Order: sequence, then C-alpha cells, then structure tokens
Amino acid sequence: MTQEEADKIFETDLGRQLEVIYVTSDDRVFIRYEEAVLHTNDMMNADPENFVDTSITAWYSSYEPHLNMSTYPNGITQTTKTMGKEILEGNKLIVAFMELKPTEWRGMYSISHNHCTCRESTPEKALDGFASIAKYHESWDWLMPVLTKIGNDTGHELVIHAETSYWNQFGDNSLITDFLGYEYPLQDGIWRAVVEFIKWYNENNKTNDNARINH
Repeated sequence: MTQEEADKIFETDLGRQLEVIYVTSDDRVFIRYEEAVLHTNDMMNADPENFVDTSITAWYSSYEPHLNMSTYPNGITQTTKTMGKEILEGNKLIVAFMELKPTEWRGMYSISHNHCTCRESTPEKALDGFASIAKYHESWDWLMPVLTKIGNDTGHELVIHAETSYWNQFGDNSLITDFLGYEYPLQDGIWRAVVEFIKWYNENNKTNDNARINH
C-alpha cells in the first residue's frame, strides 16, 4: 500500500481520528497492531484477550511507538498520517532553533526528544525525519519550552490581547502577529506565532551579522 492510498484512508471519518494504521502484506488494514498480527498468523478467530504480542520486544528491546521505523519482521507495515507541508516546514524551523542535532552511532544518526526518536543513515535524513514526528504543533509539553528558549535567548515574549498580539522585547513591540484571535485555536495560534517569530528572528540576525561583518 502506498502512502497516497493510506492517506485516503486517513481522510475518511474514522481515519481522521487515527494517527497510525497497520497494513499486512496482503494490504489488509488494521487499527490495532495485535489484530494485524492475528491476521498475519491466520489467527483472527482466536481470542484476542489471550493473545500476547512479544514480537516487537523480541525484535527490538527498546522499541518505542514513536520510533521512525515502518516495517516489522512479520511483514506488517506501520503507516503514519502524512504531516501537512506547512506543519512540517514549521517544525523544521523549531527543531533548528531548539538546536536539536543528530548523534552518530555505528554509522546511523539519531535524534531523540520527548520519547520521539528518529534514526536515519544521514544527519539530514534524521533531521527531516524527526521534524515529521515532532509534536510542537499539537503538544504544550513540546511548545512551551520553545517559548522559554525564545525568552532566554532573544529577550522576546509573546503578549496576547483580545484584539492584537505581539512579540515584546523590553517594551519594544518588535513583531505583531495575526495568528492569535477568534480565527485560530490558542495552541495552533501560538505555534504559528512561534514559527513566524523564528523566521523573522533568523532573517533579522542574518542582516545584523552581515552588518557586523561589513563593519
């Protein structure tokens, strides 16, 4: 099953409630990994309550649900909902701002944060893969440390009012944001405001660095 075919499943009423599906080698789709294993082993008529799944831990003892691995040894493929391009690019900016970098071990590169891990063959693939599973856009546990780092590193804080919101630095309203208000849910608006700020900050820093070099 291709990612495009899987995304069509994610677009259904049921699929919108899911983040992951499990596809067997004969392209049967299951919500639960255990059921996919039962089907693969021709055990769908067995009692699921008595089914003990040891295949993951036997295969990889430190398995975590968020590892960037897709195919299990039994031929079952874990397929994740495709992240929108806007969110992916925004999370890439945040990952870079948070200075998360891959570490090398035995020729593989990995990034881990908040129980999410991505292992790839190159640093670039590891960064891209990690951005695709990062939760900055949907978890306060991920997003709040970004706001803290922005404050500590740049002196800016996000000020939210009913009619207007802005990034403030020592009384100077540096950047007005249009992403906080009735049009956007609070968390989504703050994520967008953070991405907007990082773009602005990177561009502003680049200009300042060039100015210092020219002097």
